Amino acid sequence: GRLDKVLEKYSKIPVIPQKLTVAKRLAQCLHPNLPSGVHLKVLDTYQLIFNRIGQDRLAKVINYYSQGLFPLFQNASTHVKPKILDLYEKYYVPLKHNLTPCVAGIVLSLLPGLEETGTELADRVMRLLEAIKEATDVTTFYHALWRLALTTAYVRQPVFH
Repeated sequence: GRLDKVLEKYSKIPVIPQKLTVAKRLAQCLHPNLPSGVHLKVLDTYQLIFNRIGQDRLAKVINYYSQGLFPLFQNASTHVKPKILDLYEKYYVPLKHNLTPCVAGIVLSLLPGLEETGTELADRVMRLLEAIKEATDVTTFYHALWRLALTTAYVRQPVFH
């Protein structure tokens, strides 16, 4: 919507002013009760922002933008989930060690996708989890995975499956 137009109009500026406010409003637009069309538009806006700020700046502000993205995957519709995975693959995994602070969050976000065994989505989630493990550090990844298995009941089945 309007934010996209502003971002495109001032595309030469590589920073997002009021990034915390922008991230909060985007997170609000990803509420599970909103229609999937709204989610798709907001994911397009995330892509615009991530392209604009680049990997170095994204690494510094990833926690702001993750607060809306991570909770969405579990409740997203089937045509929104691939778009979320696209964002994770294109922007999060390349952060490599800079992804470490949010490994637990992204893993928690993705684990419910493994429940749909035998589907393309579950295969893609598994490949993405492997990429995250390789991008960060095996110890960090498994520490987050086991901590989530111990503390978060709804992810135990996908973890042990």
